[in-house]
Amino acid sequence: MSVLERLAGNKNVARGALRQLSLAELEKLATIFDEIRQEKAEEQHALDAAVDEKKKQLAAIRAQLEALGISPEELKPAKRRPGRPRKSSL
Repeated sequence: MSVLERLAGNKNVARGALRQLSLAELEKLATIFDEIRQEKAEEQHALDAAVDEKKKQLAAIRAQLEALGISPEELKPAKRRPGRPRKSSL
């Protein structure tokens, strides 16, 4: 378990560790964490937007298939026949 995980998991442990820092160090640490949090939020927003775009494209494709009268099951490949059995090795 990393130090940050331990600090994030227990409020009292985090307070004890942060008491050793000066106010300037705490403010610098807070700004660093805030920047990282904002970056993570932007990344998550971009991922969510990509997933939404993919869902819209899928819905458009399904609508086109429905307009053409094609069901999604028709697009699945046919099941393969089993191959010949192996010759016995005697």
